[in-house]
Amino acid sequence: MLRNVDGRTFDRALTRAVAGPIGFFAVWTVICNIGVQAGMSAAFLTPALAVALFGGVVIAFLVPEGVDEVVIGAKSNTSASVFRRYIPAAAMLVAVAALYGGQSYPAFWLISMLTLIFGVLSRDSAPSSGRRTDDATPVAYRDILGLLILIVGAMAVTLLIQRPDQDDANFLNLAVGILEDPRPILQWDTMIGDPAQPIHLPTYRVEALPALFAAMAGLTGWQVITVAHLVWPPLMAALSVLVFAALARRLLPGHWLIAVALTLTFLLLNSGANASYGNFSFVRFQQGKGAAFTILVPLIYLFALRFWSSGGRRDWILLAATQTAVVGMTANGIYLAPIAGFLAFSALLITGPVQPVRYVLGGLTSLWPVLMGGVVLLTTGAFASEYTDVIPPLRETLRIFGANVPGLVTLWIGLAVWSFLPAGFLRRFSAGVLLVFLALPFNPILFDSFADHVTGNLNYRLFYAIPIPALTGIGLAALVRGLSPKLRAVIPGLALLAALLSPLSILAPRNGGHLDPLGLKVVQGDYRIAQEVAGATTAADTVLAPEPVAVWLSTLQPLRRQIAVRDLYLVHYRHTMTPEALGLRHALFDLVNGKTDAPDTKDTLRRGVREFGLSAILFAADNPRTAAIARTARALGFTLVETGINPAYFLFVRKPA
Repeated sequence: MLRNVDGRTFDRALTRAVAGPIGFFAVWTVICNIGVQAGMSAAFLTPALAVALFGGVVIAFLVPEGVDEVVIGAKSNTSASVFRRYIPAAAMLVAVAALYGGQSYPAFWLISMLTLIFGVLSRDSAPSSGRRTDDATPVAYRDILGLLILIVGAMAVTLLIQRPDQDDANFLNLAVGILEDPRPILQWDTMIGDPAQPIHLPTYRVEALPALFAAMAGLTGWQVITVAHLVWPPLMAALSVLVFAALARRLLPGHWLIAVALTLTFLLLNSGANASYGNFSFVRFQQGKGAAFTILVPLIYLFALRFWSSGGRRDWILLAATQTAVVGMTANGIYLAPIAGFLAFSALLITGPVQPVRYVLGGLTSLWPVLMGGVVLLTTGAFASEYTDVIPPLRETLRIFGANVPGLVTLWIGLAVWSFLPAGFLRRFSAGVLLVFLALPFNPILFDSFADHVTGNLNYRLFYAIPIPALTGIGLAALVRGLSPKLRAVIPGLALLAALLSPLSILAPRNGGHLDPLGLKVVQGDYRIAQEVAGATTAADTVLAPEPVAVWLSTLQPLRRQIAVRDLYLVHYRHTMTPEALGLRHALFDLVNGKTDAPDTKDTLRRGVREFGLSAILFAADNPRTAAIARTARALGFTLVETGINPAYFLFVRKPA
């Protein structure tokens, strides 16, 4: 008969399994950031990979043997009184109703703030202090088996269900550009293919994931899109389950497996908006934002809790490495990692023992994100991305949760689950994180300042600094722990099965998902057309294609120069391109995208040939300007290419005389 595993031994192994990959990517991020600033080409990536792997091993073994606990995390079985459980939940429901029904963010904010202050200040029992003992409880082998099943299931989801995302046009193009452009990496734009055009957003220079994809593709001989779509997502899926388990072991050790299952359930059902937490998880791990929001932010909270308890150097290094890794995953990490750390430590400060020295030292773990933010500001000057105006907080909130009933329910659960928790640290800490978030980043008075000086008018992304899925899963697990053991045993499986089969699932067709085992996360028809265009043109051609095809043409190897890839991206070039050149690219793109207000066909195409060397035009047969485009193309020396392209499209190519 298999014996159980000592709790502390299991926790250390679990933390090492998480710390190793994060340490590797943190070291990789630092090397890549330095290489980019030094103007190095892709040749340095292979030796950098070896150094980063060694660094990951070292950081994994930095996980301390044990943690000397202080006050926080003490186990409590004392239930909050009925008043303190249901009144806050009802108040939060009123707040959410004010947001969705009354369209009033100030009312939502005020009611939520008062409720959360009540949650932080209310104490049903005095906090315990000293060393925690419940984490030493043996871990049953059946729970370890359950964890392995969840890992395999999460990996399978990323390989079986595909949900295309057009942002691959940029993020995979960065990796392809690193491989194919011999110049210093992440300095020049490779989407539109103008050799003199700088990278369209300077903040992308801090991202290290494209360089990792390029290095992996270069070493294996695989295509970048194969690495990004088939290799990376299952690895991130496995890591996400381990991170959720490590955080749950920290906050709710007696019921951690149920917490992991319910966290996964939350993510699978959270499809209310394109920017929802769920849509940045298993269906979008091919992009760094998915791993940053889903995996690294909860890990910041885990290591913040560890450092607050121990004050040890090793826990400080683990936290600093995690924040550094966020920057490498996404440029949003420049502000997101420090804000996540700030929220975690501020919640600890107001709910646990007052430890000002550790609070300050904890803030220093954000050194690399802050440093890289300063480098971007001093060397290139950051600016708002595709949104040039501040979007109101109400719209930004709905952008995360969705302007629908599932969104209302999700927001309410995320804001109110703490009120049902047992009295003690977990209840106050969960409320404290939300309180600090609403008090500062999403304070209606400070909101515009954050948009102007922090996020570049992308304030909705501040929500990702809160690990709402993980905290909700842990909170729901704490809520059901009073049920019978038999019922608790079936809850994880039933919840996950219901989530997988639900029409609200992130995997469902209504959310853009489709079953395609070991397939690429692309729109198959558009991707095949992009491949046909690539086959009928050369790297010397400049291609004008409709957006549905252009986004996938941007990911192919070898690269094809394009007039534009996404309408959303063109605004990025407003600071590095003349208004005339940018206006002409807009006009050409509008023309093949079938916009009825597109300018004169003949003049626009003539200017495109003259100014950009336009030599290939793809357009749909149902484009309102089809006859005019074809007539003008022939007059300019283009010929219709007979290929296997979908008959709904025409491809004209102009060869040099």
